[in-house]
Amino acid sequence: MNFGMNYNAAMSTPSAVKFGESTANLIGVYSSVYQVFDAAQVSLMMDCQIWAQGGSALRFGDLVDNPLYWSGSPGSYGYHYAFRHPGGRADILHLDGHVASMRPSAGMPGGGGTNLWTWKYP
Repeated sequence: MNFGMNYNAAMSTPSAVKFGESTANLIGVYSSVYQVFDAAQVSLMMDCQIWAQGGSALRFGDLVDNPLYWSGSPGSYGYHYAFRHPGGRADILHLDGHVASMRPSAGMPGGGGTNLWTWKYP
């Protein structure tokens, strides 16, 4: 699940997540390059298990687009597995309910140019 959906627990002033509308308020926490203004652009879930480092919940964040975190080696998140579909794509469920097969924005020939991890607030 998109880390922006459950980030409230770590925030000093939590914001309300509105399922189908917005993520937590990540202004000043994550770069605005990941901010979108339409629920159809917010990635909600990926079609595979991606364990973060340690015993964290199944989630993905901004590093999903960074090839340094794809390898599965110690210290990485193993995001490479998400891109196992033809053309190096991952299947993404978006906040508005549609599903898209997407390439990462960087690190692969023909990368999609669009960040897979995104957030929207309000």
